[in-house]
Amino acid sequence: MKLIALVLFVLMYVLMITKPKYRPYYALGTGVIFLLSGILPFAQLPSVINWNVLMMITGTMVLVDFFIASKMPNLMADILLDKCPNVMWVTISMSLSPAPSRPSLTMSPLSLWSRLSDSQSAGN
Repeated sequence: MKLIALVLFVLMYVLMITKPKYRPYYALGTGVIFLLSGILPFAQLPSVINWNVLMMITGTMVLVDFFIASKMPNLMADILLDKCPNVMWVTISMSLSPAPSRPSLTMSPLSLWSRLSDSQSAGN
């Protein structure tokens, strides 16, 4: 039973990494398989769910969604690019920043890259 659980778990993560668009379906599908196969008895389900972690992740996802929708990462990228002479100093500034090390909460690397590309093409 443990081997089946391990194989399902690894398979779920491989699918989540290779096809991120369907992550919720893989997680729910694996959970259903765990329940139907008896790896996790249905009676134990409420006691094994860590509700604190689920609520914390949900709150973080909502906060990040509003943060990205506010276009603040783009503004932060613009300010950082204006203050730094080149990409090396942008990287150093980001690594020394006291902000959390999650790009989704500090600055979108894609927005930084697009701003850098725009500023370089404008200079040519």
